[in-house]
Amino acid sequence: MNRTVRVKLQPTPEQAEALAETSALFTQSFNAVCSYGWEHSEKNGVRLHHATYYTCKAEAPVLVSDLHIQARVKATEALKSAFTLQRQGRKVSTPTAHVCPPRYNVHTFKVDWDEQTARLSTTQGRMSLPFHVPEYAIPSLGGKVATADLIQRDGAWWLHIVVDIPAPVVQPTDDIMGVDL
Repeated sequence: MNRTVRVKLQPTPEQAEALAETSALFTQSFNAVCSYGWEHSEKNGVRLHHATYYTCKAEAPVLVSDLHIQARVKATEALKSAFTLQRQGRKVSTPTAHVCPPRYNVHTFKVDWDEQTARLSTTQGRMSLPFHVPEYAIPSLGGKVATADLIQRDGAWWLHIVVDIPAPVVQPTDDIMGVDL
Protein backbone atom coordinates (compact mmCIF):
# COMPACT_ATOMS: atom_id res chain seq x y z
CA MET A 1 0.00 0.00 0.00
CA ASN A 2 1.39 3.41 -0.91
CA ARG A 3 1.36 6.50 1.28
CA THR A 4 2.59 9.95 0.32
CA VAL A 5 4.56 11.73 2.99
CA ARG A 6 4.90 15.49 2.47
CA VAL A 7 8.05 16.93 3.97
CA LYS A 8 9.12 20.56 3.88
CA LEU A 9 12.73 20.91 2.80
CA GLN A 10 14.99 23.48 4.43
CA PRO A 11 17.49 24.39 1.68
CA THR A 12 20.14 27.08 1.86
CA PRO A 13 19.77 29.90 -0.72
CA GLU A 14 22.38 28.18 -2.95
CA GLN A 15 20.54 24.86 -2.70
CA ALA A 16 17.21 26.56 -3.45
CA GLU A 17 18.76 28.06 -6.58
CA ALA A 18 19.94 24.60 -7.69
CA LEU A 19 16.47 23.16 -7.04
CA ALA A 20 14.87 25.94 -9.10
CA GLU A 21 17.27 25.32 -11.99
CA THR A 22 16.64 21.56 -11.82
CA SER A 23 12.88 22.16 -11.87
CA ALA A 24 13.14 24.55 -14.83
CA LEU A 25 15.24 22.12 -16.91
CA PHE A 26 12.95 19.22 -16.00
CA THR A 27 9.97 21.28 -17.23
CA GLN A 28 11.85 22.15 -20.43
CA SER A 29 12.50 18.44 -21.10
CA PHE A 30 8.87 17.56 -20.32
CA ASN A 31 7.58 20.22 -22.73
CA ALA A 32 10.00 19.14 -25.49
CA VAL A 33 8.80 15.53 -25.31
CA CYS A 34 5.14 16.63 -25.24
CA SER A 35 5.69 18.86 -28.26
CA TYR A 36 7.34 16.06 -30.25
CA GLY A 37 4.70 13.52 -29.24
CA TRP A 38 1.86 15.86 -30.16
CA GLU A 39 3.36 16.78 -33.55
CA HIS A 40 4.00 13.12 -34.45
CA SER A 41 0.88 11.66 -32.76
CA GLU A 42 3.14 9.48 -30.66
CA LYS A 43 2.33 8.21 -27.18
CA ASN A 44 4.57 5.15 -26.97
CA GLY A 45 7.18 5.75 -24.29
CA VAL A 46 9.97 3.77 -25.97
CA ARG A 47 9.54 5.53 -29.32
CA LEU A 48 9.34 8.91 -27.57
CA HIS A 49 12.53 8.08 -25.69
CA HIS A 50 14.40 7.13 -28.87
CA ALA A 51 13.19 10.27 -30.65
CA THR A 52 13.81 12.84 -27.92
CA TYR A 53 16.41 11.69 -25.39
CA TYR A 54 19.58 12.89 -27.12
CA THR A 55 18.05 16.22 -28.13
CA CYS A 56 16.84 16.90 -24.57
CA LYS A 57 20.17 15.79 -23.09
CA ALA A 58 22.06 18.08 -25.50
CA GLU A 59 19.84 21.06 -24.57
CA ALA A 60 20.24 20.46 -20.82
CA PRO A 61 23.43 18.45 -20.19
CA VAL A 62 23.58 19.41 -16.50
CA LEU A 63 20.31 17.56 -15.82
CA VAL A 64 21.07 13.94 -14.94
CA SER A 65 19.87 11.28 -17.38
CA ASP A 66 17.37 9.74 -14.95
CA LEU A 67 15.60 13.07 -14.58
CA HIS A 68 15.36 13.37 -18.38
CA ILE A 69 13.86 9.88 -18.42
CA GLN A 70 11.38 10.77 -15.67
CA ALA A 71 10.38 13.89 -17.63
CA ARG A 72 9.72 11.66 -20.64
CA VAL A 73 7.66 9.27 -18.50
CA LYS A 74 5.52 12.15 -17.21
CA ALA A 75 5.17 13.49 -20.77
CA THR A 76 4.08 10.05 -21.97
CA GLU A 77 1.37 9.99 -19.29
CA ALA A 78 0.18 13.47 -20.32
CA LEU A 79 0.14 12.56 -24.02
CA LYS A 80 -1.81 9.35 -23.43
CA SER A 81 -4.38 11.32 -21.45
CA ALA A 82 -4.64 14.03 -24.13
CA PHE A 83 -5.03 11.52 -26.97
CA THR A 84 -7.71 9.64 -25.00
CA LEU A 85 -9.67 12.87 -24.50
CA GLN A 86 -9.25 13.70 -28.19
CA ARG A 87 -10.66 10.28 -29.18
CA GLN A 88 -13.66 11.01 -26.96
CA GLY A 89 -14.35 14.12 -29.05
CA ARG A 90 -13.13 16.63 -26.48
CA LYS A 91 -11.15 19.67 -27.49
CA VAL A 92 -7.48 19.28 -26.52
CA SER A 93 -4.14 20.83 -27.37
CA THR A 94 -0.49 20.03 -26.80
CA PRO A 95 0.16 19.20 -23.15
CA THR A 96 2.49 21.83 -21.70
CA ALA A 97 3.51 22.90 -18.23
CA HIS A 98 4.71 26.19 -16.81
CA VAL A 99 6.23 24.20 -13.97
CA CYS A 100 6.44 20.40 -14.04
CA PRO A 101 7.58 19.04 -10.65
CA PRO A 102 10.65 16.82 -11.05
CA ARG A 103 9.95 13.18 -10.23
CA TYR A 104 12.79 11.44 -8.43
CA ASN A 105 13.30 7.68 -8.44
CA VAL A 106 15.61 5.34 -6.50
CA HIS A 107 18.56 6.38 -8.69
CA THR A 108 18.17 10.13 -8.12
CA PHE A 109 17.32 10.48 -4.43
CA LYS A 110 17.74 8.84 -1.06
CA VAL A 111 15.95 9.54 2.19
CA ASP A 112 17.48 9.08 5.63
CA TRP A 113 14.54 9.08 8.04
CA ASP A 114 16.79 8.92 11.13
CA GLU A 115 18.90 11.92 10.13
CA GLN A 116 15.87 13.59 8.48
CA THR A 117 17.73 14.40 5.27
CA ALA A 118 16.99 13.87 1.62
CA ARG A 119 19.84 13.53 -0.88
CA LEU A 120 18.67 14.78 -4.28
CA SER A 121 20.31 14.94 -7.71
CA THR A 122 20.35 18.53 -8.93
CA THR A 123 22.04 20.49 -11.69
CA GLN A 124 24.79 21.28 -9.15
CA GLY A 125 25.34 17.63 -8.20
CA ARG A 126 23.86 15.68 -5.31
CA MET A 127 22.77 17.75 -2.35
CA SER A 128 21.68 16.76 1.14
CA LEU A 129 18.70 18.77 2.34
CA PRO A 130 17.32 18.66 5.88
CA PHE A 131 13.62 18.26 6.57
CA HIS A 132 11.26 17.68 9.48
CA VAL A 133 9.05 14.60 9.59
CA PRO A 134 5.44 15.58 10.30
CA GLU A 135 3.76 13.74 13.15
CA TYR A 136 1.13 12.13 10.87
CA ALA A 137 3.91 10.46 8.85
CA ILE A 138 5.66 8.68 11.72
CA PRO A 139 3.75 5.38 11.18
CA SER A 140 4.89 5.38 7.52
CA LEU A 141 8.58 5.63 8.35
CA GLY A 142 10.69 2.61 7.60
CA GLY A 143 8.68 1.63 4.54
CA LYS A 144 10.32 1.19 1.17
CA VAL A 145 10.72 4.56 -0.56
CA ALA A 146 9.47 4.48 -4.16
CA THR A 147 9.46 7.93 -5.79
CA ALA A 148 9.22 11.58 -4.84
CA ASP A 149 8.07 14.79 -6.49
CA LEU A 150 9.85 18.08 -5.81
CA ILE A 151 7.34 20.91 -5.51
CA GLN A 152 7.82 24.61 -4.91
CA ARG A 153 4.83 26.36 -3.40
CA ASP A 154 4.72 29.88 -2.00
CA GLY A 155 8.51 30.09 -1.88
CA ALA A 156 8.88 26.84 0.06
CA TRP A 157 10.26 23.55 -1.27
CA TRP A 158 8.36 20.34 -0.55
CA LEU A 159 9.22 16.73 -1.27
CA HIS A 160 6.22 14.43 -1.70
CA ILE A 161 7.70 11.02 -0.93
CA VAL A 162 5.79 7.88 -1.92
CA VAL A 163 6.39 5.15 0.68
CA ASP A 164 5.31 1.53 0.27
CA ILE A 165 4.02 0.19 3.59
CA PRO A 166 2.34 -3.11 4.41
CA ALA A 167 -1.44 -3.16 4.26
CA PRO A 168 -3.13 -3.22 7.66
CA VAL A 169 -4.19 -6.62 8.95
CA VAL A 170 -7.98 -6.81 8.93
CA GLN A 171 -9.79 -9.44 10.95
CA PRO A 172 -12.04 -11.54 8.68
CA THR A 173 -15.74 -11.46 9.53
CA ASP A 174 -18.94 -13.08 8.34
CA ASP A 175 -20.88 -9.80 8.60
CA ILE A 176 -22.19 -8.44 5.32
CA MET A 177 -22.72 -4.80 4.55
CA GLY A 178 -24.70 -3.64 1.56
CA VAL A 179 -25.39 -0.36 -0.09
CA ASP A 180 -28.85 0.37 -1.45
CA LEU A 181 -28.57 2.56 -4.53
